[in-house]
Amino acid sequence: MRAIEDELWACEQAGEFGERFIEPARSVYRQNDRRAAVKRRISERLGSTLIEEKSYAASASALASEPAAPGAGS
Repeated sequence: MRAIEDELWACEQAGEFGERFIEPARSVYRQNDRRAAVKRRISERLGSTLIEEKSYAASASALASEPAAPGAGS
């Protein structure tokens, strides 16, 4: 993760927000997903009653495609 953060920081400082920035930024999510999966397996194997759940906010495009709730916006 540190190498990814270093690359993002370098892009930020250089004002580069093209592919050099986008790919490492996306990889942060993949790395966090892997970390969460490992953490969950450890918690389960140790019998922890506290299990971290990873969740994502709905994207704007997903929200736009959902029907409005009755009475919403009226």
